[in-house]
Amino acid sequence: MRIIDRLLISVLILAFAGSVPGQSRDPHEPREDTVIASGFRVEGGLVNLTEGEVVCLCSGVPTRGVQGGQSLKNGDILRIDGKGRAEILLNPGYYLRLFNNTQATLLDVSPGNLKIKLSRGTAIFEIAVNGWSDRYKIQELLFDSVTVITPRDEYAIIRGGAYRFNVDADANSDVTVLRGVVVVAGSRVTDGKTASMRSGRPAVAPVSETAADKFDNWSRDRGVYLVQANKSLARMSWYKKMQDEDAYITILDPADPARADAMSTISARNGVVSFVEKGAILRSGEPAWQELGAGDNLTDGDRVRIAPESRAEIHPYANFSLYLGADTEIAYSEQADGEVSVTILRGSAVIIPAYDPKAKERNTLLLIAAQTEYRIADRGTYRINVLSEGRSEMLVYDGVVRVGDQEIKGRKRIVRPVSGESEFSLDPLSQDSLDIWSNKRYALGPARRLRRLMSVGGLWFLSKSAHQYTFVPGGWAFNSPYGGGYSIRYNPGRTMR
Repeated sequence: MRIIDRLLISVLILAFAGSVPGQSRDPHEPREDTVIASGFRVEGGLVNLTEGEVVCLCSGVPTRGVQGGQSLKNGDILRIDGKGRAEILLNPGYYLRLFNNTQATLLDVSPGNLKIKLSRGTAIFEIAVNGWSDRYKIQELLFDSVTVITPRDEYAIIRGGAYRFNVDADANSDVTVLRGVVVVAGSRVTDGKTASMRSGRPAVAPVSETAADKFDNWSRDRGVYLVQANKSLARMSWYKKMQDEDAYITILDPADPARADAMSTISARNGVVSFVEKGAILRSGEPAWQELGAGDNLTDGDRVRIAPESRAEIHPYANFSLYLGADTEIAYSEQADGEVSVTILRGSAVIIPAYDPKAKERNTLLLIAAQTEYRIADRGTYRINVLSEGRSEMLVYDGVVRVGDQEIKGRKRIVRPVSGESEFSLDPLSQDSLDIWSNKRYALGPARRLRRLMSVGGLWFLSKSAHQYTFVPGGWAFNSPYGGGYSIRYNPGRTMR
């Protein structure tokens, strides 16, 4: 068994020079001894446990007999062709478990953008739950959501909890929520509910008390075991030092602060691509399409295509965020005076303008879809969808949009062009995974700052006797959705930048 033991943090032992027995320590003469502590990880992308035959298409190369300690990257595929089970570490506190005859692709395992594709079979996500944020409705802001893609449907896990997904031989999918909230096709599925997807519509029903099978029971046993593994860390020397307030832990991962800064920084230029997943391409005055990358700048006449399993974030203005969903195509136009228009040729986009106190006048974004013009100047949250039969719809969750000589205010669904009724009331909770992802992306900057301030999150720690990692929270208390708390926590120190 190959164990990856990354030295990603240090324990800072707080000592004081010049003190003698009987004398108090002088707080003006501190000395910090840095001790590199082994066994910690700040990121996932690792197989924690396997049973039976597990195959990995790692970097496109088939590897049979995968065991705990196997590193995983974006795009890697895990497959269980017969009987078997596997547990994969995602973000600290996020476990993905796979069962018999299952195939899953790790589309993205980066913090803030977790995305898993379940092509067939059964998977369970166990995600640590924070009780304080649950009570005060802040968890959905601080929580890194998970996008789960199946052959026909797309789900968004928006809270800690336990979730089971199934994809049958006919590519139909369903989700069972033991605890938590998942969004699919405009419906929120909550504790003790199951949603079966047929023809793109969820049928929600209570979970049967006798529905649990061997995989559910195994996942529950794993949850209990990992909580107990966390409690056993009370014997570790680093934990004893922290209990005596003689040590704290500080992250030495230089990429994490950089990612946080990049996510919260917006260029003053127009048409800036700030985030893009693999599969987005750009045509810029050339007959061939080119790959689109973060930091690219759109110019007048550019076309952008998003692949069926990709997404992108573009800033047509410095204070406007435009989030493009899967299988979307746009045309970008910028006039000499700087006014920007975006034509949605197919697919969907979410628009979130922010108030800019430095702006002398408000920017107006012109959106064109199905021969209808929508003008947005006010802050709020909007979504535009290109429908079949040459129609489009604008969802105004909050804010004001101008269509022709009409001003239409929030919580309205506008369909154009159409005969008869064209404006409908809109349920603000009627969202799908693109809405959830867009709002998370928009909140990433302040949410990450709040997360650092409040010491939310945690680390993985390796139990060398069991050759498995368990979750160690930092600051706040976390519980397993199956019961029991991760009682061993670390004292978070300064941010190393």
